[in-house]
Amino acid sequence: MSQPGIFAPRGGTQAIFVSCAFLGSALLFAIQPIAVRMLLPSLGGSPAVWNAGMVFFQLLLLAGYCYAHWSLRWLNRAGHRGLYLLVMLWPLMVLPVAFPAGWNPPATSDPTLWTLSALAVMVGGPFFALATVSPTLQVWFASTAGATRAEPYALYAAGNAGSVLALLGYPLVVEPFFGLRAQAWGWAGGYLVFVITLVVCALLARQPVEAREAAPAPRAGWARRWRWMFYAAVPSTLLLGVTRHIADEIASFPLLWVVPLTLYLLTFIVTFSGRGARILPVAGRVARLLIIPALLSMFRIPVPLILVVVVHLALFSALALVLHQKLYESRPDRRDLTEFYVFLSLGGALGGVFVALIAPLVFDAVYEYPLAIALALLALPGDTGAPFLIARLRGMAAARGVTMMVVLGLAVVVGWMVSGSDLIDSTAVDARILTGVAGVIAYLMLDRPRQFALAISALLLAGVVVRPVGTVLQDRSFFGVLRVQEIGVRATMVHGSTLHGSQDRRIPGTPQGYFHPAGPAGATLTHLAALQPTLSVGIVGLGVGALAATLEAGDTLTFYEIDPMVARVASDPARFTYLAESKAEVSTVIGDGRLSLIRTQARHDLLVIDAFSGDAIPVHLLTQEAMQLYGAVVGAGQVLIHISNRHLDLAHVVAATARSAGMDAWIWEYHPKAEEQVTGAVPSRWMLLMRPGDRPPPGNWWPIQSTAKPWTDDYSNIVGIISSQ
Repeated sequence: MSQPGIFAPRGGTQAIFVSCAFLGSALLFAIQPIAVRMLLPSLGGSPAVWNAGMVFFQLLLLAGYCYAHWSLRWLNRAGHRGLYLLVMLWPLMVLPVAFPAGWNPPATSDPTLWTLSALAVMVGGPFFALATVSPTLQVWFASTAGATRAEPYALYAAGNAGSVLALLGYPLVVEPFFGLRAQAWGWAGGYLVFVITLVVCALLARQPVEAREAAPAPRAGWARRWRWMFYAAVPSTLLLGVTRHIADEIASFPLLWVVPLTLYLLTFIVTFSGRGARILPVAGRVARLLIIPALLSMFRIPVPLILVVVVHLALFSALALVLHQKLYESRPDRRDLTEFYVFLSLGGALGGVFVALIAPLVFDAVYEYPLAIALALLALPGDTGAPFLIARLRGMAAARGVTMMVVLGLAVVVGWMVSGSDLIDSTAVDARILTGVAGVIAYLMLDRPRQFALAISALLLAGVVVRPVGTVLQDRSFFGVLRVQEIGVRATMVHGSTLHGSQDRRIPGTPQGYFHPAGPAGATLTHLAALQPTLSVGIVGLGVGALAATLEAGDTLTFYEIDPMVARVASDPARFTYLAESKAEVSTVIGDGRLSLIRTQARHDLLVIDAFSGDAIPVHLLTQEAMQLYGAVVGAGQVLIHISNRHLDLAHVVAATARSAGMDAWIWEYHPKAEEQVTGAVPSRWMLLMRPGDRPPPGNWWPIQSTAKPWTDDYSNIVGIISSQ
């Protein structure tokens, strides 16, 4: 028999183990936004960077759980402790975390594998070491507290509490006040404290591995293991799906990464602390209530941003809680504890791999999110406590088959109406009404979860599978979903939910959209062309290439575009003709705009920053270092930055950062006149950066001063510029 540890279990033992679990999980999740933030400048700020990072972390978590399971089961006590000590001390040799010098993503191919490789180099060792901690600590604690009835799964809840604190603290406390270098050094210090705490836990453990003479742990059947994986995989898919959905609407930055992940972990805390059973009925009803509002935003019908964010996060939380409660209810006893965590993490990793690696290859739009919602609905318990009126209505709808056919029929009609709407006409309103009617009918089947899930799935598919009218192309890459629509003689390019350009063939040779001649960009370019015989213009962000129509023979125009799919579509004269018909010498450089400007050592008279990830310019294109690069590129020229945004007020931070880089900032809020709108002009917001003392070209330019803190590659604070409008 194994001998007791040098310390007998006392009341403080549990507190030490809980503290260690708390700190280990906090470090495990704090490193995730730090590492991904370091990668963003090289990958254009795409929302897919976070999803790819999540897959990496999930796979490494699975590897850590597998190591913990096999080492605790097969190594003797001395061998396990010695090897485990090496695993935990090894990361100290590679800290602090830093971006690998000399690494650049591939310019013309999918950067997913490069992202995974870079993360492996940056944080592979520390993350793997921390990934082994949770199951190991729980086994140690179970043996240490063997004489008591302490529940080792409580440590899992405590660990998730540490994760939640770390995730919430990052965008609200860490990122606004500390640069990336300080964050990396602070994390390294926290890891050292954690290792010391872990050593104390090892000394307190009576028996860190099961005794050889103990009865062999019973093996769970494969049916049970499949349930564990299903209950873990669907919430993981939902997590990445809702994160992508919200980031596409706003922008990709840490707050929008950590909020869904925090809610995900909170559902683990609630369920694995034993409180989930009381909340389960409420979560089920909340999920059913929110399905219809969620459908409306998926149907490309205009919905206020706050409704989109709150509804989808609340729906995700309710569904994740239901699934994690079922996972908790199917947990084994402590003898099979490590195997349970292996299959739990395997399910989570499979969900992440499906979203980040498989779905972009097999789907041409984001279908995985509604698919995960449909699968989650299958797990909802039947609602037997409905109000009296609803119960009577259900009794009237005895012909379930007829009810299902009505819902399916309405789903088809809604899909057709939404696909034919221009998002502003009456069909969008009609589609909302029909969606509500179909949802009420589906609600009559709440006591039959499978029928309810099928009915709602039909509505979900109607909103995402049926394409808008005039869609001639839809494709997907690492950087998002691109769609081209042709209605009559007008073609538009939409990337995610953001309009990237349009062309009306009835108005040849005239840039439309944001680059209309009467707008800030068109007017500035026209003025510069009148001052000098030839121009060299660089544009970060291709769109449909509208500005190419403004330049004349002898001018040179270079587009810097990160997404090869956008370049392929914009250069296809069957879709858009701006590039093909331009009189200027036009070229396209594939890769991140900032890195491409450095690599090509570009020099331009005018540099235009028109790159968007989601609905915002990637942060690394707005930092002090970026502004200094722009100043070097244009010399005595000018820099135009497109800052139109529905949710972020970029003006003051751009002005402050430009000033720190030695440039003055001017702003033009453009609202086209009626006759300009007829020729394709749209409202936009632009900033012009110039050398101090230079005067802007004619137009409604106004100087802007700011006391905001400049952004740098080491520091940015998107939370502070979220618009209240």
